[in-house]
Amino acid sequence: TGDTADPMAQAMGQFMPSMLGMQVGSMMGFASQRALGQFDLGLPALDQPGRYLIVPNVEAFATDHQLDALQVRLWAAAMESAHQMIVNVEWFRSELLARVDVFFADLHLDTSSIEQQLESLQGEGGLQALLGGEGELAGPAMTGPLFTGPHQADDAAAIQALIAFVEGYGAHLVRRGLGEMMPEIDRIEEAQNRRRAEPSEAEEAFTRLVGLDLERHHARVAQEFCDGVVERWG
Repeated sequence: TGDTADPMAQAMGQFMPSMLGMQVGSMMGFASQRALGQFDLGLPALDQPGRYLIVPNVEAFATDHQLDALQVRLWAAAMESAHQMIVNVEWFRSELLARVDVFFADLHLDTSSIEQQLESLQGEGGLQALLGGEGELAGPAMTGPLFTGPHQADDAAAIQALIAFVEGYGAHLVRRGLGEMMPEIDRIEEAQNRRRAEPSEAEEAFTRLVGLDLERHHARVAQEFCDGVVERWG
């Protein structure tokens, strides 16, 4: 009968696990250099109970934006507590886990897209430019995700909405509960909103790998929605 399997799929299947492991490890490394705490990771680490802040990053955030360090520490600790409170609500946790599971279960390796992107790159360095080298994230030459799915856009939109809710509602709770103790809260929130609007290298690589852009800038809209609900109905 002969082997009718796609040679490209076979070749990619052999080295893809190692490549993905390298990419995930690199993404975690880059995230640790930027994230302020679990509340700032984008996609919550639901298997990591407890509250964590990355203190050097919190201090750098205050310094870089010329903010009062004590107020930034209070804000970051409050954001982390609010984040943990929300993600540990059973219905929310179950819904987010279910949506993430559906998204990744729907994905498959898009060998045709990879072939097209490789063909557009010339020379022996084409594959490295596409995937990134040692110590690098998924290469900037990658114009589309390695993994795609038939319902990828809809699945991603559901996750984006949940992430926007947890970040926006968390910010609403912090401002409502502790805003009077932080005279610089407007500046702190504005600085954080600018960070969300500029995805980190880890977030960009994640998007290039699986096509999931968390679009964290929507958190600002979610916070405004929560503020509006309270203003109208208490």
